[in-house]
Amino acid sequence: MTQHKDRFYQVNLRQVVCAGLLLAIGVVLPQLFHAVGGPTMGKIFLPLHIAVLMAGLLLGPMLGLLVGILLPVASFVASGMPAPPTLFFMLFELAAYGFFTGLFYQKLPLVPSLILAMLAGRAVNALALLAGVGLLGIPYPGLGTGALLPAVLGTVAGAAVTGLPGILLQLIVIPVLVTALKRSGVLYGRG
Repeated sequence: MTQHKDRFYQVNLRQVVCAGLLLAIGVVLPQLFHAVGGPTMGKIFLPLHIAVLMAGLLLGPMLGLLVGILLPVASFVASGMPAPPTLFFMLFELAAYGFFTGLFYQKLPLVPSLILAMLAGRAVNALALLAGVGLLGIPYPGLGTGALLPAVLGTVAGAAVTGLPGILLQLIVIPVLVTALKRSGVLYGRG
């Protein structure tokens, strides 16, 4: 009789190392952008998103989610950015990016997975803002308590417009990097 292993999620050493490298890249990359053009460069080019989206694509939804949760916290500890309260809301957004990219990539091609995950992450960000500001009373720049839904939608849409160069960069660079890494055989996992 064979034994059936009931496992929720199993990772190997290469996946853990890859997650650690993506976390390190995710902490260093924003510092490079900020050194060149200040904090505004982070809002325009969205460097934190790159490592999380790659984690979802390379490591699947659960490790993508984990990298998305850990990265904004690690970045804050290392550099003070993203600062609260943005940190709290980015945590939900980045976790959603990592999870949904990995989830969609199980059934869809790479670029559609990225696009859908970006939309899902923005939706989660909007929900987190609504819950945080509206229900918990967490202050957030530009959001008061009156007419909260239009203000949140405007904030999320404004961030997407500001980050359009970063979104385009992600849609160009991430597929090239992921394809090259998978072809190289360096990573074990989805391939």
